[in-house]
Amino acid sequence: MRYQNVVEGVFLQRMNRFVAWVRVNGAGARCHVKNTGRLKELFVSGARCVLAVSNNPNRATAYDLVGIWRGDVLVNVDSQAPNAAAREWVAAGGLGGGVTLVKPEYTWGNSRFDLYAERLAEGEAGGRADALADSEATGREADVPAKSEAEKIHRNTPSDMRCAVAHGAGEAEGMQVEARKNGALPDAECPGNRQKIADSCHMAQRENAAVERLLIEVKGVTLNVDGEARFPDAPTDRGVKHVRELIHARQRGYRACILFVIQMPDATSFAPNDATHPEFGEALRDAARAGVEIHAVLCENTPDSMTMTREVPVRLGVS
Repeated sequence: MRYQNVVEGVFLQRMNRFVAWVRVNGAGARCHVKNTGRLKELFVSGARCVLAVSNNPNRATAYDLVGIWRGDVLVNVDSQAPNAAAREWVAAGGLGGGVTLVKPEYTWGNSRFDLYAERLAEGEAGGRADALADSEATGREADVPAKSEAEKIHRNTPSDMRCAVAHGAGEAEGMQVEARKNGALPDAECPGNRQKIADSCHMAQRENAAVERLLIEVKGVTLNVDGEARFPDAPTDRGVKHVRELIHARQRGYRACILFVIQMPDATSFAPNDATHPEFGEALRDAARAGVEIHAVLCENTPDSMTMTREVPVRLGVS
């Protein structure tokens, strides 16, 4: 992910959770802090920082604080950057090739997860990920052309219907009613459409077996303890809730993933920060036992970009 317009400055003081005082071009200025975490180890007076210039002339602050140097290492501190970088990484095959859909802010159960994705099972992917690169460039939802009529019906049928149809023909009729409400299937009252509905459900059921559905929760990591990235740097009840909800999603047949985006290039491993929030660490260990995938990925940073690069080992023992 990239920033459009950045300048370098010097961090002076954090005034509150949302505002910091920096020096830019020799003058003091207020800037917006795009991270409500503590970041005490990074927000050191005199540290070089990166500021994104706001294009809103009516804002109270002219800059967003998005990066800060820890020695000679640039750490991205923008809490919105991990989601953007993760979407690019997933679309490019970070969690497996054959991705046909990447959708942000997906509500499931009582939680809203950062990403929902669909991918073809191994052997079905082919070479159809090109449209995803265009999606990321344009900002539109990724949607790869289907290679069969059956798959077109699969992708044009609401995901909840597909899930229910896959559970058996006994639930198909109810799902047909729901699909008609959403415009995915024709009106069954017309005799000529009845066979179309039956055929559509049959084809969706057949195609659903080859499509993997992913729920992905993204967590940005800025804390480095002796070379090991740790999360969280402050208690996060919301984070515990998301992890518990992913366990339920895994039990319902989703591929559930927690993706820790390490916003720096120099960590050698990742671990939950049990010293700060033991409940989060315990929830993460429960999730791993339940089959939820846990990934931790380093980032390469420049003043105007952050790119996810490679995974590092995840240590789930009590830290």
